[in-house]
Amino acid sequence: AYGWYSVLAGRPAPNGNKYNEMGGLDKATFDEKIKAADIIVFSIGTNDLWYPQWRSVKEIKSALIGIIDEIHKLNPEVTVVLVGSGFAFKYNGKEVTGTLKENFAQLADELAKTLNTDEYNGFAHFVDVTRIFSTASCFEDVDWGGADYIHPGRSGHIAIADAVLDHLNVKK
Repeated sequence: AYGWYSVLAGRPAPNGNKYNEMGGLDKATFDEKIKAADIIVFSIGTNDLWYPQWRSVKEIKSALIGIIDEIHKLNPEVTVVLVGSGFAFKYNGKEVTGTLKENFAQLADELAKTLNTDEYNGFAHFVDVTRIFSTASCFEDVDWGGADYIHPGRSGHIAIADAVLDHLNVKK
């Protein structure tokens, strides 16, 4: 989230780091792709919360909302969908507990509330996939072998896509 925000905004992320590219894409390339898009769907990365000593829920939320704001400035006609979950497993398939569990739930809740306001109504959406991510079977059919319980497999991705389409009232 921090890298995307920094590249799109052209300024440091909430953690103070300035990024010039993300995933091999620089600002000009991001801008070009955003301006040409009709819909942009992205998801909360669990990496943003796995390191709570480096990133707070407030900072991550700020970066994610900042990404949406920057996208909207570049292309006011684009529909932006943020997909997120208030639930996570550890690599060993056990449920995350304690502060980290609370942070996942808090971030998803705060993003849903923010994007469900008049300011974002009509162009930005939050699709909560907690139900999908809290089902271990969504991780089982990964391409690289055994489930890591972090990255959804094929069935998990299909369920996420279905949730996005349902939210947007798109017929399948």
